[in-house]
Amino acid sequence: MKEVDYRILRAALLAAAFLFWFSSTESLSQVQLQTVVGGFSRPVLITHARDDRIFIVEQPGTVRIFYGGGVLPTPFLNITDLVTSPGEQGLLGFAFHPNHPVTPFVFVHFTSNGNVLPDGTDPASGENLVVRYNLSSNRNVVDQLSAKLLLRIPQRFSNHNGGMIAFGPDGNLYIAKGDGGSGNDPDNNAQNIQSILGKMLRIDVDQNVDVPPYHGIPATNPYSDTDGRDEVFLLGLRNPWRFSFDRTTGDLWIGDVGQGSREEINRLAIDASSPGKNFGWRIFEGNSCTGLDSCVPPPANYVPPVLDYSSAAPSPRCSVTGGYVYRGTLNTVLIGDYIFADYCTGEIFRLSGGTNTALLDTAELISSFGENSRGEIYVAGHGSGQMFKLLPVPAPSASINGRVLTSRGRGYANMNVIRLDIATGERIVTITNPFGFYTFPSNQLNREYIVTAIHRRAVFDERRFTLTDDLYGIDLMSTQ
Repeated sequence: MKEVDYRILRAALLAAAFLFWFSSTESLSQVQLQTVVGGFSRPVLITHARDDRIFIVEQPGTVRIFYGGGVLPTPFLNITDLVTSPGEQGLLGFAFHPNHPVTPFVFVHFTSNGNVLPDGTDPASGENLVVRYNLSSNRNVVDQLSAKLLLRIPQRFSNHNGGMIAFGPDGNLYIAKGDGGSGNDPDNNAQNIQSILGKMLRIDVDQNVDVPPYHGIPATNPYSDTDGRDEVFLLGLRNPWRFSFDRTTGDLWIGDVGQGSREEINRLAIDASSPGKNFGWRIFEGNSCTGLDSCVPPPANYVPPVLDYSSAAPSPRCSVTGGYVYRGTLNTVLIGDYIFADYCTGEIFRLSGGTNTALLDTAELISSFGENSRGEIYVAGHGSGQMFKLLPVPAPSASINGRVLTSRGRGYANMNVIRLDIATGERIVTITNPFGFYTFPSNQLNREYIVTAIHRRAVFDERRFTLTDDLYGIDLMSTQ
């Protein structure tokens, strides 16, 4: 994202104009946004733990879980006492260890408010920190006292923090860093290999697991045994707010926010040739020479964007939000396409075979996309506090899944479970498997349902909910 206060004002004015022409879910093709759940405080990331839970990162410093038909009341992580979150600062990145839950680590990237961490780290206010936490004995709650500092990253200005972190196909942790802020990279950090700002960093979190600095440097990082910062993997980035890896090819896709002229999408295969590649900022903004430095010849190892688009006035577009290559199953026309957005206009785009087209117009300030474990794409509305799911038109049916449990938490086998559609009165009965699990596979979205179990000697909870997504964890517990 760019300088948020100005951009939000601009976007609000644009959204008001847009609403004259279309609703927030009007589609230019055969897709739509389905509202899943709301009530979040400035959501900036959506992710999963390779199971049926969805994790929503809130900029002020919390991570919430959507599961069991709603948002769990206790946050998965709450570090609001460590985070400062005005403008572009806050809790910006979150990732599970790729061997989760066997390796019970989660990693966060946030802007410090200056408070001391549980491990004794005493950061300056405004520093960006990469910190590791352990899961507690409860899989839905992090051990708040387990913090271990991996990196502390000072910068002169409050904007251009980057923020996204994610594990690549090589098992290493990638950390997107902006150029340090202000405008036009006044310190020329992005092209300076002695600075970790304006870079994509890469570290190995499976080295030095029990001793500081709680990570190591991959041997193939370009400056690991030569002049330059060891953590640097790629350079020449301005503000890589969101990036992702294609779950099929492993390619890295980056949405790099422009200065005010061009927004860009970068793509790079992660192979032996990729370390040290240069995306060009501040020499280039998108495909355009900035005039700040000579662009002839281009820098060594320069990789031009696969797409750039105008964000210069009078264009209402202002800030690219990087997304994902779609690898789900519901939106068959999108398979293999890269889905991204513009923060100010709320437009969602598809990049397919080198051709970029508008996919959907919305009135949302889209801060992030996310995937569930099955590759379906979700959208975070930064201003509205809502989470949406990208679905085809007409919307497919959705499943209801859960378990029937004894009062001691054991599964009830061969138990009758009833699903009641409140609107139509339709009743459907299914039977639990030997471990107590049940599923109702095909149900209409946005309908209210009741699910309960029937047994002549036991009484069970009744679950009543509106179906907004495939729901998991609709468990029925015996009250006797």
